[in-house]
Amino acid sequence: MGEFKDITVKLEKCQREILTDDEIEEVAELKDMVHKDAPVAVVAAEPEEDYYLLNASGPPEILSVSTTDKWGVSYPTGTEV
Repeated sequence: MGEFKDITVKLEKCQREILTDDEIEEVAELKDMVHKDAPVAVVAAEPEEDYYLLNASGPPEILSVSTTDKWGVSYPTGTEV
């Protein structure tokens, strides 16, 4: 697995655009937008943390064997991660 490093994220002003159903042509799934070095925000389970900001190490893949991650979460064979 990767390494952990604290970073400071600077909030920039941005304009939110809300689309109506008629304006939405295609909705991409999150997994289709993940690629190597893509930034991904993951909601934290800890109350003192809002989220973790990660860089993807590659596109999603389907596990060929069952595995357990560093945090004790088990993933069966065939899970897309």
